[in-house]
Amino acid sequence: MKLPITRRGLARLAQEIEAQQTRVKEVGAEVGAEAGPNCDWHDNFGYEDARRRLELESTRLRELQRRRQSAQLAAVREQNEVVALGTTVRLLIGERELEYTIAGIGESDASRGIVSADAPLVQAILGLSEGDEVEFGGGSASRHAEIIKILPPSYRYSLLYPD
Repeated sequence: MKLPITRRGLARLAQEIEAQQTRVKEVGAEVGAEAGPNCDWHDNFGYEDARRRLELESTRLRELQRRRQSAQLAAVREQNEVVALGTTVRLLIGERELEYTIAGIGESDASRGIVSADAPLVQAILGLSEGDEVEFGGGSASRHAEIIKILPPSYRYSLLYPD
């Protein structure tokens, strides 16, 4: 499933990928330096530590690249019929009413109630309408949500992310 990303989010993701590629190269050079001219990797803590960090940085790079592959450039459209990029959604989760603004990949800000399109909750509600109900999460963490209201991007998103 392709997830929406804005031009701003795409540019930010491209910068993150470039920075991560640089980190991978730097740590890769450290691995070589720690192995030394004789490729002495046996019982070499510096080498083992550098290899561990290289694996972590490489994994992070693969995650960023996967995120980019799952993204589709999308525009924010002024509407409130379905949950989409830019809309603000009021949900009933359990007995709590919560409000989230749907942002593109890489634009989340939990402190302001902005949730990225790659979040499990958002993936579950994208394309749904007011009154729709959905289960999200999985296993023992599964939760039920009902969409109470959908507000257009002009309600909040356009104020936070003016183009």
